[in-house]
Amino acid sequence: MALKTWKGSGSTSAPKSGTWSKSSNWSPFGVPLAGDSVVIGGHSTYTLTLNVATTPILNSLTISDSGATLAVGTSTLNVAGTSNVSLGHITIAGGKINDAGGLTLASGASLSGSGTVAAPLSGGGTITASGGTLDLTGTVGSGLTLSINSAVVSDLKIDGTATAATIAISSANQTLEIGAGGSVTISAPESITGGHIQLDGGTLTDASGMTLGIGATLSGKGTVSAPVSGGGTITASGGTLEFQSAVDGSTASAFQIANVSGADLQFDGSVGTASVHPTISFNGANGLLDLSHTTLGNFQGIIANFGSGDGIEVAGATGVSLDSTGTILTVSGASGSLGTITLASSYTGDTFSVSNNIISVSLPSPPTVTVSNVISGPQNSNNATLNGFYAIPPDNALAASASDIVMAENDVFEITSLTGTVVQAPESLSTFFSPVAGGYTLTDPRAIFDTASGRFIVTTDALTVNAAGAVTGSAVLYAISGTAGPTGWTYGQVDTTYGINGAATWADQPTIASNGTNLYVTSAQFGVSSGQYVANAVTIIPLSGGAVTAYSLGSAADYRPAAVPGGSYFVGYTGDSLSILFNGNGSNTFTSNSISLGSIDVGSGTYTAAQLGTSVKLDAGDNAVAATAVAGNYLYAVFEVVPPGGTQPAVHWVKIDLSSNSVAAQGNIAGPGGAAAFNPSIAVDGNGDVLVNYTVSSSTMDPAAYASVMPAGSSSFLSPVLYGSSVAPETATFGVTNNVIRWGDYSSAVADPAAANSFIVSNEIVPSAQSAFNNAPWATVTAVITLSPGTSSAVIASSSTTTSSTSSNAASTSTSQFAPLTVVASAGDHHGDHFASTVAALDAMNLPEFARASGPAFHGGHGSLGLLVNYMASTFAGGSDGHGWTPMVDPTTANTAHIPNLTIAHG
Repeated sequence: MALKTWKGSGSTSAPKSGTWSKSSNWSPFGVPLAGDSVVIGGHSTYTLTLNVATTPILNSLTISDSGATLAVGTSTLNVAGTSNVSLGHITIAGGKINDAGGLTLASGASLSGSGTVAAPLSGGGTITASGGTLDLTGTVGSGLTLSINSAVVSDLKIDGTATAATIAISSANQTLEIGAGGSVTISAPESITGGHIQLDGGTLTDASGMTLGIGATLSGKGTVSAPVSGGGTITASGGTLEFQSAVDGSTASAFQIANVSGADLQFDGSVGTASVHPTISFNGANGLLDLSHTTLGNFQGIIANFGSGDGIEVAGATGVSLDSTGTILTVSGASGSLGTITLASSYTGDTFSVSNNIISVSLPSPPTVTVSNVISGPQNSNNATLNGFYAIPPDNALAASASDIVMAENDVFEITSLTGTVVQAPESLSTFFSPVAGGYTLTDPRAIFDTASGRFIVTTDALTVNAAGAVTGSAVLYAISGTAGPTGWTYGQVDTTYGINGAATWADQPTIASNGTNLYVTSAQFGVSSGQYVANAVTIIPLSGGAVTAYSLGSAADYRPAAVPGGSYFVGYTGDSLSILFNGNGSNTFTSNSISLGSIDVGSGTYTAAQLGTSVKLDAGDNAVAATAVAGNYLYAVFEVVPPGGTQPAVHWVKIDLSSNSVAAQGNIAGPGGAAAFNPSIAVDGNGDVLVNYTVSSSTMDPAAYASVMPAGSSSFLSPVLYGSSVAPETATFGVTNNVIRWGDYSSAVADPAAANSFIVSNEIVPSAQSAFNNAPWATVTAVITLSPGTSSAVIASSSTTTSSTSSNAASTSTSQFAPLTVVASAGDHHGDHFASTVAALDAMNLPEFARASGPAFHGGHGSLGLLVNYMASTFAGGSDGHGWTPMVDPTTANTAHIPNLTIAHG
């Protein structure tokens, strides 16, 4: 054995920096061998770098120079005897120090870094974990200061026994870890304002108490023998986390039981107080809350997310009962009540039981949504075959009885059974409406099944033009089936060229509803002379025959009808508010309510959606109410918004309590991954379940048809279901303006008359890529969406944000008597006997676009029409309502008094 003194390139009295492996750096010459004693002393500042993988086992190590640093790095330093650092420093960076004889750090000396120190530690120096995990496996004496670097992610791990006055933990970078065999005793009050304590099975003791502040965490398994309080988060994970002392005597912590097998949170003392109620949350189906070592009288916590597979252990428990609110469990034993447990939410309808002192709960099965009977409906190739042209958009129409489905698009009509068997092969709209369609250009078909009368009703907008190519008037053509078959159609027409505010107008995009007494048709009215949006109108057609009446609803909104026994509601969106009118079965009296929805919309009112694989965007519609439904005492509506903080259109749904004219619930439905969601429709089935049908598209997915269902009694939607997929983006050689192509102006959703828990939906998809033989290749898909309710009332929202009612009608209810509208008979030839062969001046009109099935594209009315001027580069004017820039006014103040009474006989 020899004494080896470090000198580096200097002397033993004034050493310099150097590496361990260089023989000349030592006095006497030569690298230390096994059994040697090493002295690092002198009076200078230097670093001895240990650059060998491992040292031989030294007899002892002494560092006595305050300027000396022994840099162990990633190497292993082996000492059999004692190591004494009276002055100076040891750093480690992933390496290891083995010293069974013990390492003493005198006051002013330090050991810092990351790695493993397998040595009893003593003295009054400082040990700092820095830049990783510093694992201390031996006994740590009480005189040492233990610290954790807050500037970088650092972990001080105790695998032996350590005693310290305090350990400062205030940053998210700092972790105190106590290993499976570790034990840390803190002799003073410990305040942890940030960072983490990780228990791997060891023990943490602090008789003076520990405060875990907000943002600080304690997690894992092991034993905490200390009064604990604060606002931090404590998580039991991977085993039992036991608290032997009182917790949360002053401030409530957030306790979690992880979704990990064996996660067990055990309290041996009191939890909370009469005024402090910490929350204990189960995060999965594997957790146990062990209260068997305390009493329920000492437990003031609140239990959250308790589910199937979880357990609460109470000593002596033999039974349990749930109170009427579903939030209080009374636990009983052989001698009576043991106390109560408070639940954070209602468990009404759930089943609680006790076995071996452990309380468990059986949760009913959740509702599920399934897709069936997917039917390929009319498509643009039918237009090519039947009409000799391609059309954009399809303008979807759907109606269903208990046995049949009626589908109509621009410009194709088809009937199938509910399972898709063809009942009426596709035919052109003009053929279907041939008894009344002479000379008209047909567009915007609509279809409903009137459950009150048991008949189908199909309508279409019918436009006339003059010899100069200008739109001069309009009519609504309607067909009413004789049976629910549907067979025995009766046809009629109503002129909708109305005079409003002294100007002749024509109707666009008629929308229909029926209550068995009247057919209500709302339409956007455009000026014949100006081509600009003027107002919204309703045409009321008695189904049993008689006089037809029509009224202007003003220009405040684009209204959609929702017929009910005794009349119809008319619903429009006016920007963060709903305008709701009501008319009693064709009278001239309308009541009006404006209902505030809060700040729900930051959008422009007109929207587009990106597509995968092309720069051409879809016309995603506007913010007008797209569809309505009434069930019981509630009215539902859907429309598009851009939610605050968002950039893409989303479907906004609203549930209105008609008894108080207030918001019962509302929310947004976004597409997957934040994709645009648009062109919605809504329906309510016989059970009161609500379905919203919509299109989704983005730069990462082709357009697709989705549906979301909200079970009856809930105010949130289940996960959406996909029922129609596109295989390519929608593109065409016509109908593209400013790099935006038309898409279906609306989807369709109806309650299935054959089942109380299902719906029938329809929407547009793209079945193939555009080609010379299939221009604008849209198709329609129809499907049955069924809700299997399970036994659970609990619903998890997906792609939806629910807002409880915080709004009431912003204005008091008003009642007005509207003067009926008058048909302007002189505006043009409304029967189309001399229909012009060309169409022009169609800008600013929401009309379909057409292209010949072969040859150049053109824009206009019927398939045989030409084009007077080229509109391919035109920019069509549009306002927030999608119909032009005409300023909007409140419908209750619209000037209609000067228009004389109108009586129209059935056509």
